[in-house]
This record gives sequence, structure tokens and C-alpha cells, in this order.
Amino acid sequence: MTEDQIIERSKSAMFKDLLKEKQREILESWRDLVYNTYPHDAVKFLSGQKDRFANPVGHFIHTETETILNGLIDDVDPADLTESMDKIIRIRSVQDFSPSQAVTFLRQLKDTVREKLNGELSDRQNYEQYLSFDSRIDSLIDMAFDIYSKCREQVFEIKVNEVKKRSAVLFERASRSERYKTEKNNPNDSSI
Repeated sequence: MTEDQIIERSKSAMFKDLLKEKQREILESWRDLVYNTYPHDAVKFLSGQKDRFANPVGHFIHTETETILNGLIDDVDPADLTESMDKIIRIRSVQDFSPSQAVTFLRQLKDTVREKLNGELSDRQNYEQYLSFDSRIDSLIDMAFDIYSKCREQVFEIKVNEVKKRSAVLFERASRSERYKTEKNNPNDSSI
């Protein structure tokens, strides 16, 4: 390992230590922001009830925000966080969220980290590492839009298939009704 690589690794470790020191505070603030994207009367339930069956939305927000933040701190490949993002975005894609609202929880993470580390970012080394960390969140945001799009496509396909099924049922009923009318008007016609 070269001297430059050792120095860079040391800088990264300093920033990572800073993130770990503030991790609980960042996570709690971030979760509050995410919960507050929901209607006011739902926030208390979402943030209070952690049972995955009684409150799957709150459960996924609680567990997957921690997984995402841990993954970013531990510098895992952003693709490895796809499953966690998918769990949050899949729910938001069937709710009344626009695409930007559905993925805003990641922007809220950026804001929270900047707010919680503001005093420590005056150090050039920390600031450079912060910019790298911030850029990794941007990568997650890009991925989140892709996930949202795929989820919305699935919702659209389900709706289209449902319309097709309904149309087929209606067509079958209409056909039976027409056959019945024809048979009723021509009771001796054996060709029908």
C-alpha cells in the first residue's frame, strides 16, 4: 500500500468514526423526517408501533433506514442496499406519493447528516469524506428512482391485467346472454 493510500484510508476512518459517533442521533432524526412525510394523524402510529404485522410501513421504515445508514457508513456497495430501499419504496409507490416524494427519504438523510455534522465539516479532510458520502447517497437516489419506476410498472401491469380479466368476464356474460336470446327465439334450431 502506498503512502497516499494509507493517508486516504486514515482520512476515511476519521470521517467514519465521526459518523458512528453521531449515528444514533442521525438515525433518529432521519426516521422522524421520514415518518413526517405521512399524514399527521398517521405519524404517531407509524413511529410508535414497531410490530411488522400490525404496522408493516413503520416496521420497514424503522429497520431499513438503519440498514441503509449502516451500509453507507460501512461503505458497502450501493447495489447491496437495493433490497432495503425496495422495501420502503415498494410501499410508497402504491401510496399517494409522487416519484420525488417517494424517494425523498434519501434526500432527508443527506440533510440530516449535513445538519448533525455541520460543526465537524469545517475540517477539510472530513469535508472531502463528507462529499464522497453525500455522493454515495446521490447514487442511492438514482437507484431509488429506478426501483420506484419498476414498482409503478408492476402496479400498472396489475391494473391492466385486472381490466383485461373484467373485460373477458363481461364479454363471456354478453356472449352467454346473446346465445340465450338466440336459443329462446329459435327453440327448434339444432344448429345453435
